Amino acid sequence: MRYIHIVGLHEQFWAGGQYVHYTPDGSQTYSEQWTIHRLPDNAFLTRVDRDGRQHDGHSILLEAWRSPDTEGGEIVRFDIHAFSQIGKGIQQARATYQVIDEVLHIGLSLNDAPREYTEIPLENAFLFPALSPFLGEYLKALSAKGELEVLSPKLTFDGPLAFTVERYTDNASYLKQDSITCCGREINAAAYRWHDDIAWVDETDTLLRLNTGITCHLELMDYARTGYHD
Repeated sequence: MRYIHIVGLHEQFWAGGQYVHYTPDGSQTYSEQWTIHRLPDNAFLTRVDRDGRQHDGHSILLEAWRSPDTEGGEIVRFDIHAFSQIGKGIQQARATYQVIDEVLHIGLSLNDAPREYTEIPLENAFLFPALSPFLGEYLKALSAKGELEVLSPKLTFDGPLAFTVERYTDNASYLKQDSITCCGREINAAAYRWHDDIAWVDETDTLLRLNTGITCHLELMDYARTGYHD
């Protein structure tokens, strides 16, 4: 697994795994290795390595900081380092997205250009880092409200809008409690409908699988967990 910052000696492993993405014919596209570590102040740091080098030549490394449960347990900052092996479009991007006083502060540099800074008021929008390790809590939040306004980065290497933040409205609905086989064991999970997909999410808001009909196009593998939130 690649990362922006190495794991510090003061960090406690909390959870980790790997998401695998599939095409409709079952071919693998992306993989996303991820870990969560608890920090000494009880905040949490999630690292994600989205590896598409064998698919489209793109890689995205992300680190997200979540406030302690006693302070809301919300994502307050995430950083992205992204790289492309394709000889056109954006070759690299470095970005920081940080919430300060209900405003999302964005610093973004594409290729060798100077970093540009923008600000977007949250206005009660849900901040979604747009990678699979955050999808479970995203669907839970959508279903709780029925519909939510969302702020999320555009994970594209094409054009001037690459890695800028878009605001949109999304929805999902809770279906039922279910049991699903994941990583060789039965896990109780909540099932959600998200547009044409069905998603299964465990009690820790971790996505286990995403299906379109009977076709699986995203599943969790190598899932390990030692910690649980209050």
